[in-house]
Amino acid sequence: MEAAERDYYDPGPVERELAELEKALLSGAIDEEPVDQREDELLDRLDEIKAHQEIRST
Repeated sequence: MEAAERDYYDPGPVERELAELEKALLSGAIDEEPVDQREDELLDRLDEIKAHQEIRST
């Protein structure tokens, strides 16, 4: 269970996807609208991860 939780709250995959989205947008591979929507979802996820980490560290 701890391994699954650790994986779920790992910010690495979210940060990598954000970087990939930016790269795809800058290269013109995708339009801005779907990027904005997914970026909002990923940033919300990072907020959730940070909140979880703060709770665990107290």
